[in-house]
Order: sequence, then C-alpha cells, then structure tokens
Amino acid sequence: MDICPRCRSADRVERAHAIVGRGMRPLSGLLCLPAPPPMPGQIKAYRACIVVGLILFIAGLGSTSDPENRRDAAAAQVGAAMSTLGLLVLIVGLVLLASSGEVRRQWRTAGWVYQTVRRLWPLLDYCHYCNLVFMAGGTFGVDPVHTVRFLWDAADHTLKVRAPRPPGM
Repeated sequence: MDICPRCRSADRVERAHAIVGRGMRPLSGLLCLPAPPPMPGQIKAYRACIVVGLILFIAGLGSTSDPENRRDAAAAQVGAAMSTLGLLVLIVGLVLLASSGEVRRQWRTAGWVYQTVRRLWPLLDYCHYCNLVFMAGGTFGVDPVHTVRFLWDAADHTLKVRAPRPPGM
C-alpha cells in the first residue's frame, strides 16, 4: 500500500474504491466516481429551431401568396408576421448550428478527460488518519470533499487540456 504524503505512514491508508465498495458513510459519498459530462442542450436545440423556423416561414409565405387571402388584409399581415418570425427562428437555429461545432468539440474533450478520470479513480488512496485523498505515489493530497475536482485536475494535467467541468464544479 502507498504511503500518505502528509503523515508518511501506510498504516491507515486504503484504496478509495474499497471504501466506496463497502459503503462506508459519509466517505463513500465523497469518494465516488464523478459522473460523465452531460450532453450540452445547445447541440440538440438547433435542430428544433431550424425545423420550427422553416415550417413558420413556409406557412407564412403560403398564406400571403394565396390569391383568396390577398384580399384579406389581416390574413396577409398574419402571414407576413409568421414568415418574419419563422425567419428569425431559422436564423437562431443556424447560429446555434454554427456554434454547436465548438460546443461539440468541448464536450468531446470533456469525454476524453472523463475517460482519464475513470482510469485514475482506482489509483486514489485515502488516509483515515489525515482524512486525505491522494494519488498512489503522489506527493500531495486533498480533502475528500474535493475528490471530484482533484480527479478532473489530474486528468486535465495528464492530457494537457482544460476541459469543461460537469455541473456543480
């Protein structure tokens, strides 16, 4: 077993995943494996905006081009408003589509970091005497409350990236 970087003892050092496996409260809640980063909503939103925008735009144009409705000024105004609104929603969807490429790349990078976090998590040790979480063979550690941030920072350092954090970090 590894030696605690604070007290330099291996007597009360234990693997973090063993503590979680036993369900030792409250430590098991603090030392659990972080959740993967959620898919950004922006990636899904552009599709809905483009579809709704196209439907409104085409419906608006259709109602203003109908010869019977041309005589009705209110129908023409509603059609013009619908096509204008449709065009605005379509533009918003296209802007979200353009920016979703960067969001998708950031999310993919966060996924790579999460895979590294999953590989590093079994290497975490916990010293019961010092209440310290540290990486096996490491020279420093953190309080168990900061385990998730510690893992993400270690993964970022390993991959030499700065990935977006999961919510709550």
